[in-house]
Amino acid sequence: MVKYPNAASGIKKVFLAKIIGVIGVPLAFIPGIGALLLMTCTVAATIFNVWGILEASKDHNGYQTALVFTVADLIFSIVDTFIDNNAISSVLSFAGNVMNIAVLYYICKSTGDLLRDVKTTGLQIRATMCGM
Repeated sequence: MVKYPNAASGIKKVFLAKIIGVIGVPLAFIPGIGALLLMTCTVAATIFNVWGILEASKDHNGYQTALVFTVADLIFSIVDTFIDNNAISSVLSFAGNVMNIAVLYYICKSTGDLLRDVKTTGLQIRATMCGM
């Protein structure tokens, strides 16, 4: 029995997104189609990442905060693509890195909260079974 099915499924999608992103890097070195494969993996990884965090946010508010930071990072990345000014591009890149750290923090914190709750529930069930 999964107590938090949305979070479990969402975190699996986030993990899959990271795997897809890693797979895209060596594919980039294939002559002729490498850039296309890398772009495809990057887009797929982004979709799975947002989808997973969105799904997990149904079980814990911390994932909603992570989703906001993820969307902010996407906006910074898109704007950075169209900026020619190196100074502004550096600021946007730095802001994106800060957003990534915030996303990682909130995903880990929220997952820890849910795991703590599952562990507590498991202990309560065992105590009940032992007659306590």
